[in-house]
Amino acid sequence: MTEQEYITMLIKQSEDDLGASEALANAGYFAHSLFWAHLVLEKLCKALWIHRNHNLHYPYIHNLLRLLKESNQTLTNEQIEFFAEMNQFQSHGRYIDAF
Repeated sequence: MTEQEYITMLIKQSEDDLGASEALANAGYFAHSLFWAHLVLEKLCKALWIHRNHNLHYPYIHNLLRLLKESNQTLTNEQIEFFAEMNQFQSHGRYIDAF
């Protein structure tokens, strides 16, 4: 798979995941919706990581800020705060004691 094909695949998956996040929110499952929203952002950050690093072997992590840092993405303080807050939702969906 080429770099562009992999990036396209991640973006397509993130679009599907966004639909799941929206459906969950509409059904009142807000914690689950935020978990899927984090997954959307994670896949987009990994697509950016691949693009910027020209490497298909992105780190298998869930930390959005680390992925963006390793992609040399400049962020405002507001964006840093947003991604830091979103980071907490990846653990809420995986670990019962993360709440």
